[in-house]
Amino acid sequence: MVAKQAWNIVQNPNSLVAKLMKARYFPHSSLFEASLGYNPSFAWRNMWHARQILSLGCRWRIGSRDNIQVMHDPWLRGSADRWVPSPQPAGDVAKRILETPLVSSVREDKVVWEEERNECYSVKSGYKLVMRYIIGSDKYHVAGNWNGIWKAQAPHKAQHLLWRLCRGCLPTRCQLLERRVECNLNCPVYDVATEDELHIFFRCAVARDSWCAAGLSSVLHNAAYQQSNAIDRIFAVCSNESGDNVHKLQSNSVSGTTEEDLVRWEKPALGWVKCNVDVAFLSGSGRTSVGVCFRDNSGQFMAGMTQWQQTVISPVEGEAWALLLAMKEARHRGLDRVQFESDSQVLIEAIHMKRRGNSDFLSIVHDILSIMSSFLNFEVKFVRRHANSVAHNLPRAANSWSSFHRFEIIPLCIEHLIVNEMQRNGDTRIPLGIPDPRWVGVWGYTFYPRIELGWVWGNPIFIDLGLGMAKSTLAPPRCHAYQKLLTATTRIILKLPFVNYIRT
Repeated sequence: MVAKQAWNIVQNPNSLVAKLMKARYFPHSSLFEASLGYNPSFAWRNMWHARQILSLGCRWRIGSRDNIQVMHDPWLRGSADRWVPSPQPAGDVAKRILETPLVSSVREDKVVWEEERNECYSVKSGYKLVMRYIIGSDKYHVAGNWNGIWKAQAPHKAQHLLWRLCRGCLPTRCQLLERRVECNLNCPVYDVATEDELHIFFRCAVARDSWCAAGLSSVLHNAAYQQSNAIDRIFAVCSNESGDNVHKLQSNSVSGTTEEDLVRWEKPALGWVKCNVDVAFLSGSGRTSVGVCFRDNSGQFMAGMTQWQQTVISPVEGEAWALLLAMKEARHRGLDRVQFESDSQVLIEAIHMKRRGNSDFLSIVHDILSIMSSFLNFEVKFVRRHANSVAHNLPRAANSWSSFHRFEIIPLCIEHLIVNEMQRNGDTRIPLGIPDPRWVGVWGYTFYPRIELGWVWGNPIFIDLGLGMAKSTLAPPRCHAYQKLLTATTRIILKLPFVNYIRT
C-alpha cells in the first residue's frame, strides 16, 4: 500500500505532496536515486523502503528520449534484466535492444509498471511481485493442477474447500498437532484411524457414505484415484472431470458443422467500405507484419496494404498498430464511411470502453480514438478468425515485398479467399482486379475467362485469356522450376486455336 503512494509521486510530479517530498528529500535526483536522508519522517522512511518494490517492476517507456539515461535507467522490455549492463552488451542484450519498438503514438518518456496490462501499479500486482522476488515464493509453491480446482464444475465454496485442503489449511487433528495444539490424533467417528485429510475425505465411513449418496462412488473405487495422499487424489479427480467435460462438449457438437461454416465474412452496407486488418509475427526473422484489405459493398477488392518493421512487440500492440495504420490508409485514400474489422477482442473492447493508461498499447488506442473522433463514420468491430482470413493471410506474405507496399490489384495470395467469400455471399463474379481499358466493366475491374490447367503443391494454375498469361494462387513462386512451368504452359496454351478464337 505504501508503494502505491510512491507510485503516485512518480506519476504525478506536479502534485503538492510530490513537490513537498522532492523539495525535502530528493531535490536534485529522482525518487529511485534518493537517499534516506537525515532525520526522515515516518512516511518518507516507509516510502523509501517501498520504492524497492517499484524498482523491481518498473521500466521507462520510450517516447521523446529526452529523460532517459541509457546506461543507468531500466528501459529494456521483458522480465529479464531491464538495464543495459555495459557499453558493449552481449549478443542477447543487443538483440533485445534492436527489437525494442519505438512507437510513434508514445510522445513522452514515462515510468510504467510492467506487471499490469495497463502498466499502472496496483497493490495486487505489487504483492505478487514481492512474493516472487523478495520472499522467494518457490519455497511455498506446491506443484499440482491448481487450475483444475478453479475450473471444476462446483460451487465456489466447494472449490475454496478443496484449495484449503491442498494447502494444508484445514484444522484436522494432524494439522493441529503440527501447530503444537495438544489433541488426540484418532478420528472421533472411526477411533482406530488417524484423522488427516485423506481419512476425512476418502477413508472415513461417513465420507464414503456421502460419496455414494451423491452418486460419486467411482471416486472411491476407480483405480486412477488411489493416490497415497489427499492432494494428488484431488488433483486427479479435477483433471479427469475437466477431460470428461471436454469429451461431452465434443460429443454434443453438431456433426458436419464447422466454425468456418458458421462464421464467415459479410459484405458492408450500401455506400460503406469494409476494411479487414491483422498482424503477423514471423518467427526467426524478428519482424512484425501488418496486412490491410479494403472491399466495397459488393465484396469487390478495392485496395490493400502491407507493412513490416524489424521489431518485436506484444500481440495486442501489434493488433492496435495494424488498426491505426488501416485508419491512416483510409484517411489517405479519402474514405469516410469505413467499417474496420479485427480479430483482437481485447483491442476492440479497449476502443469501445475508451480505456486510458500508461502502456504503449493504450497510447496507440488513444491515437485510434483521436482519428475516430475526426471521422464519425469510422466503426470498429470484432470478428472471428475465419471471418478475417484475407487479412490473416496478407501479412504472412509481406516479406515478398518492400517494408511498405500498396496494392491496387488483388495479390495472388488472397485472390482465392476473396473469390470464395464473394461466392458465399451470393456473388458469382470472379474478380481479378486488373484495370484494363479493353475490359473495364461496371465494377471498374477486369474479368477474364479462365482455363484451369491443374494443381501444383495444392494451388490451382489457370490461364487468363484476356492477358494471355498463366497465373497461380501461389505467391511468390516457390522455385525457378515452378516459374518455368508456368511460362512453358502459357506458350503451349496460346498456340491452341480455340484460345485465339475466344480472345478475338
